[in-house]
Order: sequence, then C-alpha cells, then structure tokens
Amino acid sequence: MNHKYTLILLLALTMAATAILAAPTNTPKVGIEEHLGASIPLDLKFINSAGDTVLLGQLIDKPTLLSFVYFKCSGICGPLSNALADGIAKLKMKAGSDYQVISVCFDPRETTADAAKWKKDYVEVISDKFPQNAWHVLRGDSANVKKLSDAIGFYYKNDGHDGFIHAGSIFAISSTGLISRYLNFDQNYNPFDLKMALLEADQNQSNPTIRTVLQYCFSYDPMGKRYVFNTTRVIAAFMLIAVGGLFTFLLIKGKKDRQNKLTEGILHD
Repeated sequence: MNHKYTLILLLALTMAATAILAAPTNTPKVGIEEHLGASIPLDLKFINSAGDTVLLGQLIDKPTLLSFVYFKCSGICGPLSNALADGIAKLKMKAGSDYQVISVCFDPRETTADAAKWKKDYVEVISDKFPQNAWHVLRGDSANVKKLSDAIGFYYKNDGHDGFIHAGSIFAISSTGLISRYLNFDQNYNPFDLKMALLEADQNQSNPTIRTVLQYCFSYDPMGKRYVFNTTRVIAAFMLIAVGGLFTFLLIKGKKDRQNKLTEGILHD
C-alpha cells in the first residue's frame, strides 16, 4: 500500500479512536467527586417548602450545611438527615445567625407539600426552639438541581423503578458559595466535625481567637472525612512557647544579675 494512503488511514483511525474515548457514556457516574475550593452557581432558582420561588444566592449568606435528598427515599436519605438533625441539636452554635442548613430534593416528582412535611419532621427532631428559617428545604426542576449537584460533585441516577441510586454526604458551603468541606455519612455526624466544617466555611470573615485556636489544633483528615487533633503541631507550639519563656526568663534574670552587681559595686566604693 502506498505510504501516503497508509498515513491517511492511520490518521483516520486515530481520530476515530479519540472521538470514541472523548464521547460521554450513557451511564452517569454515581457517587461523590470532591470539588474543594470550587464555587456553586448562586443564580439558580428553587421552590422552598412554603411554595415560594427563591434564588440560591439570596439564601446562602452565611456558612451553610447542604445536603441532597429525596423525600420518599427508603435508603440513606432518612438516616443521613436524622444524623444531621441529631448533630445539629448538640451543636454549640446559633442556628440562623452562625449557620444554616439547606436540603435540596433531586426527585422532580415530589411536591411542596412533601417538602413542608419533611422539614417539619426533621426540625422537630432538633428542638421546638430551632428557628424555622435556619433549615431550608428546596426542590426545583431537574436542570437546576443537576447544575448544583454537578458543581458540588454529587452524582446520582434513577434505579429504573421509583427511586435513585446515590451516595450520602453533607457539604459545607461558605457565604460566598465556596465549597469548603465534604463530610461523608457514617452512621452519625459528630457535632465537633460539623462545627469545624462551619468554622472553616466562615474563614473569609473575621474569626474570634477561639476559632483560630481550634483551627490550629485540629486538622481535616481527607481520608476519614473527619477532624483530628494535630498532636505534632500542638507539641511543637508548646515547645516554642517553652523555649521562648525560658529565653525571656534568662534574659530578665541576666539583666537583674547585672543590676545587682552594679549596685554592689557602688556600695563597696
């Protein structure tokens, strides 16, 4: 075969193979892909549990714990939401001012009445004093839900019947829409993990000293999706403080010794 035609054939085969590899598959991904540091689209519109249309950017004005659920889920949605409600009940932060919760339904068949009932059930688990405006339950059209879930990296698909195949996680979002933390579901949500995630989501604001200390002493474990005590960092800090204290003590002591010697010399004279 002529070399010219051979090269053309090879080029055609290469282009065809590239097109096949680049083409999207018909089977969507299921699971969670972390997009830490990315921003969610704040211009999306949803319907809240009162039936009002709301803009996501108008709701997210403070550190937010966000979850994806569907109300008639017979799998992980119930245990995840129960664990979140239980963790929030023990959280030593003021709901509605220090933080808020947003749950987004990804089943377009569910209604405002479903959302209202779901919200009532879980808010009552926390406390009768929990502010109603501190937990928003939203639903919307499939396009807007997908834009939000894709931005966060939450992928799900229909199971071929009346449900969905999906993972479970809570996402910490900053007041500017930045994705700060992923807290995967594992039977419960430690209130301390929730608090640290919210404090990190609040880093673009002025932090009180106690928050700075907490963020220094604890670090996020991306494998375990939890916060762990940073023993090495804390020991090093104490060593530096001890060395600094000893240096200061010796400096002051040396100065006093020189003054005493000078005083004794004057008295002897």
